[in-house]
Amino acid sequence: KPYSLTERKARAATHNQPWGPTGSELARLSELSFSPADCATILHVVDLRLSYPPKKWRNVYKGLTLLEYLLRHGSEPCVARAR
Repeated sequence: KPYSLTERKARAATHNQPWGPTGSELARLSELSFSPADCATILHVVDLRLSYPPKKWRNVYKGLTLLEYLLRHGSEPCVARAR
């Protein structure tokens, strides 16, 4: 099944390339977190990235970066769900 737009954005922000996520990517994902369905999708991708093995450390690091940004700038329900 193809990924939703939100899932594609979350995956792009936590990819394994040596750059990113950008401020605009993080800001857009925090805006999307105000939709309960999008929040669930974003947190699913974060959870997936955090479970990656050490050799994929960039994905893990970017997952943590996205999670931190959501905790600071995301919707209250999404923050509560992330905890």
